[in-house]
Amino acid sequence: MPSSSSSPSPAWERLVAEFPNVPGETIVVAFSGGLDSSVLLDAAVAALGRDRVLAFTAVSPSLSSADLDDVRRIAGELAVHLHEEPTHELDDPGYVSNQGDRCYFCKRELFSVIGRVKETLGIGRVAYGYHLGDDADFRPGL
Repeated sequence: MPSSSSSPSPAWERLVAEFPNVPGETIVVAFSGGLDSSVLLDAAVAALGRDRVLAFTAVSPSLSSADLDDVRRIAGELAVHLHEEPTHELDDPGYVSNQGDRCYFCKRELFSVIGRVKETLGIGRVAYGYHLGDDADFRPGL
């Protein structure tokens, strides 16, 4: 995220340019409060403006209260509307078994919940933070 005293990096400008500017369309950013989703949320705001971006956070017992506090703080600093929605990945035996494919079950729950509320929230597109370094990890569900 560029500071006000420096010019944006080419990488930042490329990221911001990735957001399609469809007039009147709102985009939701799957927002965990981590670095990837925070940068993505900031880039969405830079590309589209605060009024057309919604931060979406899945709230479940697997999200610590400290992490939820961070989510709320960062969304507040970016002045972006935050939508918190309960998820139930702990009801999924595939997630609870904590095998190597746990990420798949977590993402399946996240995106099914986003899909259910997408229309109600007036969302056209969903953005999810991912970077090239994630390719080195085994992350089914990406």
